[in-house]
Amino acid sequence: MEMLTPECKYPFLVFDDVVQEEELNDVYDEINYLQKFARPPQETSPAYDINGKILKSNSGIFLYKFYNLDFLSDHSFIVKNLRKIFSFDVQKAIRNYNPIFSHFIPDNLFLDGQLLSIYSDGDYYAKHCDQAIYTCILWIHKEPKNFEGGEFFFHFEDGSVEEVEVKNNRMVLFPSFYLHEVKEIKLLDNDFPRCAISTFLNINS
Repeated sequence: MEMLTPECKYPFLVFDDVVQEEELNDVYDEINYLQKFARPPQETSPAYDINGKILKSNSGIFLYKFYNLDFLSDHSFIVKNLRKIFSFDVQKAIRNYNPIFSHFIPDNLFLDGQLLSIYSDGDYYAKHCDQAIYTCILWIHKEPKNFEGGEFFFHFEDGSVEEVEVKNNRMVLFPSFYLHEVKEIKLLDNDFPRCAISTFLNINS
């Protein structure tokens, strides 16, 4: 796993090669299995606009609800690989990157949900914030990429916009109050969807 620190006025982190190469096929198989149990957007804690309209159209499934929570990392290749972000060396590097991540300490944080989002043809997620302290999003799709669109953008209060290139096996970590957006997807075939696994982290009281 490689940690990148893009030059940006508003700090965020990017991690490439999060899932080990030899486990990618296991992750694909897990996603193919979980797709059968995906729920519509209104059942996956969506964001709403001021008129009460749901801001996303993709389906999804909360992993901690699907699996037995006590054995989550044992049963899920996805979760097993995401847990790397809690290793001592990675935690230290994140905190040293920028003061906005000063609370990124294992004893201070608890997992407030892991959501597998499945983007099919025409799906999107309009500009929104998450109800957490930090958000990690891991993108998974098969190569060669079988979709167009699906770009990921941050929108900041000063009017600036920052795009993070969506790559297979790439994860972005950012404060959850950052306004972010997923553009509409156009699937070129139905072999495998564009997937995003979001991990929401809050601070223990």
